[in-house]
Amino acid sequence: MYRKLFVLSLAVQSVLFAVVGMARMPGPPSLEEFQRHFDSDGDGQVTRGEIQLVRTREFQQADVDGNGHVGLAEFLNWEKQRRRKQLQQRLERLDLNADGRLSEAEFVNGHLLGPEHVPGSVFRLADIDGDALLNLTELQALDDNRDAWHFAHIDRNADNGIALDEFLQAPLPGGPGHPRP
Repeated sequence: MYRKLFVLSLAVQSVLFAVVGMARMPGPPSLEEFQRHFDSDGDGQVTRGEIQLVRTREFQQADVDGNGHVGLAEFLNWEKQRRRKQLQQRLERLDLNADGRLSEAEFVNGHLLGPEHVPGSVFRLADIDGDALLNLTELQALDDNRDAWHFAHIDRNADNGIALDEFLQAPLPGGPGHPRP
C-alpha cells in the first residue's frame, strides 16, 4: 500500500515537473516549450488527449524492462535523462551566439522571470572550470544542486560567503520569498 502511494506520488511529481515545467534552471519552460512538447498534431492547441498521448509515450520510455510498471530505478533514470534533454534545449535557446556555452549575460538575461531573479553569484558558483562560460555539464551540476541558488540569493554581496547580516535578512527556507530557481 505504502509502496503504491510512493510510486503514485513520484508519478504525480513527474507530471507536475513536465506540465508546470519546474526544471530548475534557468526558469520554467515557456508556453512555446510546453506547446512544442505536447501539441502532437501541431494545431496550436494542447488537448487532454495529446497530454495523455505524450505522457503514455514517456511512461513507455521509462518502463525499460517493459513489465508495465516503472520501478524507482527506472523512474530516476528517466527523470535524469529528461532533465538533461530539457537543459540541452534551454542551453540551445539561451545560447545566442550558438557556441554551445552560456556567457553570464546569456545565462542571467535568459531567465523567464527576468535578470533580477538570478544573482550573478549563481553564475560564478556554477562556472566550475572558471572559463566564464557555462557548458551543459556545469548546468547539470547547478540543476542538481538547488542549494547553490539559495546560497547565491543569501550572499547578496556575491563574495562567495554569507555574513550574519545577510543570513538574518534571508527568507526562512520554504517560506514566502524563499528563492526557487
